[in-house]
Amino acid sequence: MVSCKKSPEFVNPVYVCECGSMAWQGDVFELLDANYIQPDTANFLSRRYYITAEVNLEGETQAHSVNMMLEVDSVDKESFFVEDDPDLLALIEEINFNDPLDTLVQYVPIAGGIEINPAILGGTEVVSFDFILKRWQNGTLVGFNVPFSGSFKVQVLF
Repeated sequence: MVSCKKSPEFVNPVYVCECGSMAWQGDVFELLDANYIQPDTANFLSRRYYITAEVNLEGETQAHSVNMMLEVDSVDKESFFVEDDPDLLALIEEINFNDPLDTLVQYVPIAGGIEINPAILGGTEVVSFDFILKRWQNGTLVGFNVPFSGSFKVQVLF
C-alpha cells in the first residue's frame, strides 16, 4: 500500500517572548528572547542575562540583530552603575549581515547603569538598563556615543 499526502509548505513561526523591549538607533524593538544563567554555582544571587532583538531597517533583507550579555556578581543590591561598579559587566553586539564589510560590531557601556527587581526566591525578575555605548574595536573605544536602553523580565527558577 502506498499513500501520499500533500501538506502546505512549512513556515517557521517568528519567536517573540513578550519579555521586554530595547531602544536602539531611535526605534523600539520587541525582544525575541531574554534568559539568564547563574554563572557562579556557589552564589545563587549571581546572574548573567542574555537578550536579543531583530533590528532590521527598512530595505534590509538579511538578518540584523542586537544582542546583550549583562552580568552582575549578586542581585542583592538593586542598582549598578558603569562608572563606579566593577561588579557590572556588559557586552553588546550588533550583527548585521546586510553590511558585508562590518558584519559584527561590539559595543561597551561607558556610562549609565541597570536596576534589578530581583526574584531572590524565584519568580519574575525585572531588569531595566540605560547605557551610553561606544564601539569597541581592536581594544579601543571609537566612534560616537550610542544611547541604548530597555527592560526585560526572566523567570528565575531554583
